[in-house]
Amino acid sequence: MACSRLLLLLIGLIISHLPEVQGAPIDFWCRAKNQLSKKIEVMDNCVGSDRLHSPLQLPCEGVQPLQWANKTLQQKAAEVLGAFLVFKDGVQRAINHTTSQTPSCQTSLLKKLEHRINNYVHILNNLPNLTNMETDTSQPAVQHCSSQTSLTEVLNVFTKLLSGKLRYLTTDLQDSALCKAQG
Repeated sequence: MACSRLLLLLIGLIISHLPEVQGAPIDFWCRAKNQLSKKIEVMDNCVGSDRLHSPLQLPCEGVQPLQWANKTLQQKAAEVLGAFLVFKDGVQRAINHTTSQTPSCQTSLLKKLEHRINNYVHILNNLPNLTNMETDTSQPAVQHCSSQTSLTEVLNVFTKLLSGKLRYLTTDLQDSALCKAQG
């Protein structure tokens, strides 16, 4: 027993010093927002890279608290997943359209954004007891709220999606019996 506690403490110390390991849930969300701010700063250094050649379709990132409260956890998760899938589709189209026509700086930022979106999609698809959300046909289609040609605005909408719908969903998951049963 003492050996396992020592081993657990040692693992915790090692993990806390690794640069890319996120040991607490708050790090996962806050570090993501900080990285987006850094991406916007990097983009400012790219000459003429803010404009996309074609508009990128973006999902609605806002939350209506009264409507949100009346949805089931599965509906909320499906809505958030749908928003990320709309975002993913738009970013993939932008990457395909810009790869040969724009500076590599813009393409690099779009690919990093696509990677981040894929991570969130993977996490949402693997939530316990909330799997197969994509195939639920009872859910309304995710709305496209805007189109943007500004990469800065695209990143801002992504930040709002993280601090809006995703934050609400994580709060609801934390309060749900799902997390209480796991803990």
